[in-house]
Amino acid sequence: LTDRSGENIPGAAPEPSVTSLKETNDWSLLQCKVQGASPKPKVEWQDSAGNILPAGEPQVSERGGRYDIILKTNVTKTDLYRCVATQEDINHRTNATIDVHISGFPYGVFFGGVLCALLVVGGGVVLLAWRYSRRRSTQNSQRG
Repeated sequence: LTDRSGENIPGAAPEPSVTSLKETNDWSLLQCKVQGASPKPKVEWQDSAGNILPAGEPQVSERGGRYDIILKTNVTKTDLYRCVATQEDINHRTNATIDVHISGFPYGVFFGGVLCALLVVGGGVVLLAWRYSRRRSTQNSQRG
């Protein structure tokens, strides 16, 4: 199967539209939209290795023999993901990709907080040591 979009074949699915609907540090919800395809294409999500990803039930609408399909999947790893629309009957396959970066735990915020805490504690220790040293020198000067 090949991408035959440029051959002006009636009903050949155009390149899908792919977007990230929502993202967190741990996951991204991806959406693939195929519009105006006939015959009805099979739509699936794949990772960069070509593995088919689990996805929700496709939302399918049909008007005048043309199909609009929306397929969503949730991903948890940084990768280049591909939405593939296949129409076996007309020997047509097209795809679109989206690059997803999953940052995971927000280490920058965590380590920034730890650094601030260490600075506050360290500053407190230095202040206490300075006050203790001052008190000691005052006591020694009073004795002598």
